[in-house]
Amino acid sequence: MLCAAFPDKRVQMRGVDVIVYVLVVQGSVYVYARSIRGVGGLPQGSAGKVMTLLSSGIDSPVATWMLARRGAVTVPVHFSGRPQTPDTSEFLVQDIVAALAPAVQVGRLYVVPFGDVQREVSVTCPSSLRVIMYRRLMYAVTERLARIEGAKAIVTGESLGQVASQTLENIMAVNEVVDIPVFRPLIGSDKQEIIERAARIGTYEISIQAAPDCCTLFMPRRPETHARLDEVHEAWELLDHEALIQGLVDSVEYIDFPAPTYRPPRSLRAHHAELAPRELPLAGKDQ
Repeated sequence: MLCAAFPDKRVQMRGVDVIVYVLVVQGSVYVYARSIRGVGGLPQGSAGKVMTLLSSGIDSPVATWMLARRGAVTVPVHFSGRPQTPDTSEFLVQDIVAALAPAVQVGRLYVVPFGDVQREVSVTCPSSLRVIMYRRLMYAVTERLARIEGAKAIVTGESLGQVASQTLENIMAVNEVVDIPVFRPLIGSDKQEIIERAARIGTYEISIQAAPDCCTLFMPRRPETHARLDEVHEAWELLDHEALIQGLVDSVEYIDFPAPTYRPPRSLRAHHAELAPRELPLAGKDQ
């Protein structure tokens, strides 16, 4: 094929140097030779609702972003060390929510004051199993909130072998306390990969700020890394776990943000009248 303007040039159909795109849309013509790849994914709100365990650390904001990229409406649950620690982590989590917007629309953030329950676990259960007991309680509370929200799964920022609670045995010991799926989008990622992605989505600088929270409260010196289920069950039965779970659900607070993809549960106030927004303006204040 020859071009009249350049008669000595030939169109190269293979191994081309440049591809020029011509896009005709409703009478307008767009010509371009370069495009920038976006993050990809699906429109948020197209894949249902999930609950995400969101700390002020590096990993869980990335996991939240990854599920939102696949179209899920993410509803974060933050376990605060309050009243045993200050509420600093709660404000950092709100900063993370703001940093993720508008790409990730978070309509509601649940905050669970977890410090007193951690203290009770620390004096009741074997030291080495504290972290597993903490996480079993977190999962159970999040599952009950998921039922209220109509969410279909729990999302965590766990990466295999990264810390003591993230070994296969310990993951299994925690998983069994809930019936809904638990998604771990970072399970095969190393820390450097997670840090790089956190930097790209704008949460890394927030997450590296020091804040005492439930993750550092009443931590054992030698946490169990390969828990035996029979020992986990024995420790679990030392707790009045049903009362603890219900007490945590009853103490939950929430913060609402403007987010068109999020619809608050209609039955929330009927089920838990004590749940109340902590700040205005509210996305769902007419509920």
